[in-house]
Amino acid sequence: MNVAHQFAAQSLCDTISRNPSQTGGPYVHIGLAPQQAGFEIFEKNFDNNLVSNDTVGERITIEGRVIDGSGSPVRDALLEIWQANAAGKYSHHLDPQDKSVDPSFAGWGRTGADFESGVFEFQTIKPGPVEHNGDRVQAPHICFVIFARGINIGLHTRLYFDDEPNSTQQTRSSRGSSSTTAEAL
Repeated sequence: MNVAHQFAAQSLCDTISRNPSQTGGPYVHIGLAPQQAGFEIFEKNFDNNLVSNDTVGERITIEGRVIDGSGSPVRDALLEIWQANAAGKYSHHLDPQDKSVDPSFAGWGRTGADFESGVFEFQTIKPGPVEHNGDRVQAPHICFVIFARGINIGLHTRLYFDDEPNSTQQTRSSRGSSSTTAEAL
């Protein structure tokens, strides 16, 4: 870009006022979970089932309902989870732990809340403890992020298991057990 173009672009930017921040509109769920909204646009859609018959570990179902501050269901929320496998290893090339990856475990899932009730469900396994910086062990947990209309930045939290050592030492946004129902993450 030459100097004249840079000056023109800068002048244009100086004269255009900035728009106020806006949240996602009423059709955000179509982009986040198109199959649930009735659109078949991806060759492979995201899934709430992270396991197969060959996956190692204790099978669990995470079921919950997303509600807003007034207690009403958030009917078009999108939830993602990611977690370590049963051995405590993330299925990612940057996880430095000397543990095996389970090729039959996805480690990441996505689902939309039901459009009427706000209920969601994931089929997964109970994760193992994860080493942190080589000097301590994190309690088994599942990371959640929630996206929805009216939320500019995803809401992040973790689900811990009451029957695990070190769970009481972790900061908790949500508590759970292998057979829990999570209400209002």
